[in-house]
Amino acid sequence: PRHILLDLIYNPERTRFLQEGAARGARISNGLAMLHAQAEAAWRIWNGITPFHTPAPPSR
Repeated sequence: PRHILLDLIYNPERTRFLQEGAARGARISNGLAMLHAQAEAAWRIWNGITPFHTPAPPSR
């Protein structure tokens, strides 16, 4: 694909922006991976330890 579209919103999983992009052949990703990374960083800051790492859900 020539385009990669990122939307920081994770609910709904596929916004109209992402739906339109996918329909035109773009690779798309919502904000769920970013939310996951922010949660891990916050845990590390607040607790002083790195949390057990679980992979973020794959982009669709």
